[in-house]
Amino acid sequence: MAAGTPPEIVAKLNADIARVMKQPDVCDKLTGIGAEPVGNSREEFARFWKAEIDKYARLIKISGAVAE
Repeated sequence: MAAGTPPEIVAKLNADIARVMKQPDVCDKLTGIGAEPVGNSREEFARFWKAEIDKYARLIKISGAVAE
């Protein structure tokens, strides 16, 4: 979401996307390609994203991988 997007617009988009993610045809399509459909709140997504960043940062550090 672009910085400065009005909160009411963000809330509406989040609600609409969460509703769509719960539709059976959307769930079927996403699970069919190996995705896990989730329609959660912005706060829940932010927590998930932070945990993923932390997890992969640890893995990269442990592996010693570097970008060239």
